[in-house]
Amino acid sequence: PSIQKGNITYYYNTSLQEANESIAKFETVINRRQEEFFAYFNDQSKKPLTVVFYQHKNEIANNDIDLDAFYKPANKTIHIPVDSEIQLIAHEYVHHLFHSLAEDMGVDIFEVPMWLNEGISNSLQKNGRGIEVFSLAKYEIVNFNKISTRHGWNSHLRENANANPYEQSGAIVNTLLDQFGVDFIRKLFTEMKSNDFETAFANATGTSLEQYTNNFIEVVKSVKNDEIKLNELEGKQQYDDAIHIVESIIDIIPNDHLAYHRLALLYKAKGDYESAIRYHQKSVELDPDNVNSYWYLSQTQLLLDVNEAVATIKKGIEINNESDIYHQNYYDILVSIQKETKNPYNSCIICFGLPTPADCDSVPDFWRHHNFLCNWRYCSFAFIGN
Repeated sequence: PSIQKGNITYYYNTSLQEANESIAKFETVINRRQEEFFAYFNDQSKKPLTVVFYQHKNEIANNDIDLDAFYKPANKTIHIPVDSEIQLIAHEYVHHLFHSLAEDMGVDIFEVPMWLNEGISNSLQKNGRGIEVFSLAKYEIVNFNKISTRHGWNSHLRENANANPYEQSGAIVNTLLDQFGVDFIRKLFTEMKSNDFETAFANATGTSLEQYTNNFIEVVKSVKNDEIKLNELEGKQQYDDAIHIVESIIDIIPNDHLAYHRLALLYKAKGDYESAIRYHQKSVELDPDNVNSYWYLSQTQLLLDVNEAVATIKKGIEINNESDIYHQNYYDILVSIQKETKNPYNSCIICFGLPTPADCDSVPDFWRHHNFLCNWRYCSFAFIGN
């Protein structure tokens, strides 16, 4: 059976209710990010698309690679399980937009390296394009020419558990988009009309492909050493030196939301809460679908303004759009604080360190009644009365 929605035809081998729920989620992703996708791919969202929903992931067969979903450009079809997360939906939908743009601009998609093909989807699967270089540095970083062909890409997926070509490719594409603009792919494809990929890349960036990719690899590898230094500096409370390291990483790879998160925590440890809030807000901007980003921001805002803290975690829960007792309990407590205190405390929850029983004994009665706060993971209390 199938259901037609505008230019998209949905096929399903599930119940009608499951199909309608999956279609609603798919349409939400498209509609919510329509303007963003238009900035990268123009009006490719108007092109015909077929989506096939499967009851189980293991029903999806694509060569010998274990995939959660895949896009087949020959018939413009996305194959995907019904219970897929929004990031997976966005990943496959971007494949469709990317391939459609290449076709419209007369570019042979087989001339585009796999790391760019998969990288653009990995980059844009998250609303906000946040990347995680600190996490990426934990993996083996491979030379990009080894993941340029489908054979090389699949070989690394099958045989190299220490590498993460999806995240590696997404990170470099994210950096390219930040440096050269949202129309970078269109500029590159324009150059590819009359040049091979390497020449087109050099013309579009002003840097050779080899130099650009090698520089990127060196930066990611250096992050691993930087993180060791950061931990040492934090342990010695040398926060200014630690901040300098994180800022140098952001200068090179500006869309790492975890780097902004780390920077916010360092300023918070220094006691500069205004700066901490500013960098937490940047982390939220780059990772707007992650409720934890809102939670960290809210905790820091709580040191200055309970009303802002409540508004932030409320927005995070609404965007997350899923049952989440952990964050809902936190929100309920903040609401009760709003109601029960005319002049909220300037300082209440400071992260990093479990409260000891003595800490909880020193907390005013109001706070101790909320046992949930006293046992909140990663939190200790500092009370400043007004």
